[in-house]
Amino acid sequence: MQWYSHLYVGKKAKQHRYAIIQGIREEKLQPEVYVITSPQNGENLCDIYPSAMLLLPSEKEERAHDPGNRGYILGSPGGGRDGR
Repeated sequence: MQWYSHLYVGKKAKQHRYAIIQGIREEKLQPEVYVITSPQNGENLCDIYPSAMLLLPSEKEERAHDPGNRGYILGSPGGGRDGR
């Protein structure tokens, strides 16, 4: 998975941007952190997932076999209303 060069960060996440990115890279559980990814199917504009979804064994295995399957992390809206 790659990070988009013009990463979107929501208002709440902006204060903790680097800690959130580092936590995702280190595969740490981060409640109320969401990631915006390129769509898994070609019909959506983007997909929004709780960051914990990236920690599931099935997700890790899928990324290991095909590292480009999810494309880019486009942003992290944060929690609360930013992520909805």
